[in-house]
Amino acid sequence: MMRIAIVDDDMEFAGKAEKTVVDYCREAGEEISVSRFSEGSLLLRELGEKRNYDVYILDVEVPELDGLDLARKIRETEEDANIVILSGFEKYALPAYKVRACDYIMKDKYKDEIPSVLDRIRKEKLSRDECYSIQTATWVKRMRFDEILYLEKEKKYVVFYCTEGQCYRERTTLGEVYGQLPQERFIYVNKGCIVNMKHVSSFRKDEVGLNNDGVIHVVSRGMLSKVREELLRYWRK
Repeated sequence: MMRIAIVDDDMEFAGKAEKTVVDYCREAGEEISVSRFSEGSLLLRELGEKRNYDVYILDVEVPELDGLDLARKIRETEEDANIVILSGFEKYALPAYKVRACDYIMKDKYKDEIPSVLDRIRKEKLSRDECYSIQTATWVKRMRFDEILYLEKEKKYVVFYCTEGQCYRERTTLGEVYGQLPQERFIYVNKGCIVNMKHVSSFRKDEVGLNNDGVIHVVSRGMLSKVREELLRYWRK
């Protein structure tokens, strides 16, 4: 779901902007939640309660707390926030980029430009969501889900076996990792192993085979039925 906040004291325009947002998300098949605020302070109150948004669409000319000041305050707690500045004037474009707005939209062009910027933000979000990040005290490794063949528990670590033959270890649990994986693509075959169904080439009796390295994994008796059902579902897509 994409959560979007619109801050504009012109309620008529805010309503039009919301409709444009909703129409884009409906066409893109994206679930959406839109909140409108007539004052920046009302949005900040929500943010103080940890109710963050995926996108902030801010009118630059709002009484008391204008869109640029509001953007600065959002940046204090959300370094990577997606902030879009709306204005009827070009003179605020440079200040908008100084607060690292991801776009500056003239109000007379909102119908074309709001869908465009939302599409870019949505695609970037999907790209980030397609990766898993391993973090240690000294380095961070990001890998695409498709690169992962399978994962195995090794004492206090999880070992990631990847398509190019690399192995990476992270001090965590299989359960914690599984919670961050797309569960329509990954499945437990036994309590110590998770496989990526994209790379499964065969399922015979109580074994699954992987097509990249020929590794065979034994499926535990209690998981046989679920593994069979999930593999058939995945292969029939």
